[in-house]
Amino acid sequence: MEVLHDGKYPLLKRYIKDLHRASSVSGFETKPGKLEMIEKVVYYLGQPQGGAAQVKLNLKGMQQAAPGLAASLAAVPGANRATTEADWAAVLKAADPR
Repeated sequence: MEVLHDGKYPLLKRYIKDLHRASSVSGFETKPGKLEMIEKVVYYLGQPQGGAAQVKLNLKGMQQAAPGLAASLAAVPGANRATTEADWAAVLKAADPR
């Protein structure tokens, strides 16, 4: 995991790679196809009491994952327009200083 923001509520980034066999449909039969590697990124917001909750990088998702931080997040200018991990690292730095 990569730490994007280190504070009371850390923002974590996890890379997931999964092998998936694609199926090939031809007429009435399905044949196993080639192996495909699917890569995706999942974000987590750590909790002060321990554990972490999976989040989407939007204001509503962050507020649901951290109810104690919800008012502070809404008060940060530009938090409702933040969409990238760099945007959210900056928002959390302002709302959750160490």
